[in-house]
Amino acid sequence: MNEPISEMTRTKKIWKEHDRAASERKELKDQAMSPLTQDVPACKVARLQAFSSLIEPPSV
Repeated sequence: MNEPISEMTRTKKIWKEHDRAASERKELKDQAMSPLTQDVPACKVARLQAFSSLIEPPSV
């Protein structure tokens, strides 16, 4: 039987994604501070920036 996803489970999934994105964002910031910035794949940067803009207003 397929039960509908509970509100709590859905909230946990959202926060799990949020935490993962936050850790990726921190990891990217750390890499951006290092001289090896070109090691970060452009697609990962673009995806991260797109997801970040959904969570927090872009910092200028």
